[in-house]
Amino acid sequence: MKSSAITFLALLASTVFATAQKAPANLPPDTEFAGDVAYVSAAHERQKLDIAYFKKDKPRPLLVWIHGGAFMTGDKAENHAIWADLMKAGYAVATINYRLSGDAKWPAQITDCKAAIRFLRAHARDYNLAPGRIAVWGSSAGGHLAALVGTSSSAKKLDVGEHIEHSSAVSCSVDMFGPIDFEKMPQFTSPTSPEAKMWGRASSEALDLAREACPITYLTQDTAPILILHGDADGVINISQSQLFDAAMKKAGTRGDFITLPRVGHSHVAVWTKERERIMTFFKCHLIKDALPGTSARTL
Repeated sequence: MKSSAITFLALLASTVFATAQKAPANLPPDTEFAGDVAYVSAAHERQKLDIAYFKKDKPRPLLVWIHGGAFMTGDKAENHAIWADLMKAGYAVATINYRLSGDAKWPAQITDCKAAIRFLRAHARDYNLAPGRIAVWGSSAGGHLAALVGTSSSAKKLDVGEHIEHSSAVSCSVDMFGPIDFEKMPQFTSPTSPEAKMWGRASSEALDLAREACPITYLTQDTAPILILHGDADGVINISQSQLFDAAMKKAGTRGDFITLPRVGHSHVAVWTKERERIMTFFKCHLIKDALPGTSARTL
């Protein structure tokens, strides 16, 4: 097993339950950590983010992680374990919490994610960030939200609140086994599914919300590149969800790739361990080699 994977697994247990105020271990020199930063005024306890950034040198591209948890649970600290790895590769890193289904109904989950992106772009100078080079990634419910952030930059109704003069567009997104098309999920008519708890009723009775939340709805040939990763042994979100997404991307002419992981289940740890190099290459291609395709950083 690669040393980076060993480090990830070793640190996971110690960081996943850590308070957000505690900086992740082994961050590079000349970096700063800020925990539980409110990204909206009068923030709900969930509307906070953690960020680590470089105090000196040139502005850095930013990777923003969105946690999973069926829209019902989860915490931004789950990604802290690999921050040292990511920062040594030259990235500033952030993780965000968003209001869960027990806190607020849809579209609060996506409007929070977009608010966090706008906040980070508005404060790019404070955190020494390159505002035209922001990527978002996540797993499971976080994979869905990352995919939706990536596809819905033109959906102005999902950009609400503060820093509205700044864009929530990203340079690329990585979707690890996220649900995509809620109409095609087996719990479509269930009033107790995670999605039903988010809509406030079964997906079959909330088609307008299910379609608004579907990343496929917004795909075009101008959508920023998307990397999809899904294990064929995933017993929580069937790989058919990512297959539908991939097919829709091809039809729309959206740039990206779909990676099937043999014998891998519903685990972002397993995906990162097996596909670290591919994910890092994707980020390098779209954040370091190129700025946001077709978009000047000045417009963001």
